[in-house]
Amino acid sequence: MEFGQDPEAMLAVAACESTLRPDALGRAGERGLFQWMPMTWAWYAHRLGYTEADGWDVTAQARLAALAWKEGHRNWWTC
Repeated sequence: MEFGQDPEAMLAVAACESTLRPDALGRAGERGLFQWMPMTWAWYAHRLGYTEADGWDVTAQARLAALAWKEGHRNWWTC
């Protein structure tokens, strides 16, 4: 997988965070498969050339999560 992450581990986290619903919304404003906070999404999205609208795209969500994990931020997800 891109950015060297284990696809099964990422799938398990997405299942825990959003029950694999790309349109999931959390109580604090988190959204998507990996429950990105809007400001965090915007910062990472900018780095990979995504826009705010791409925040609901499952490929974009997974790519950004993989990049965040690669950079040592796996602990952002509690699942």
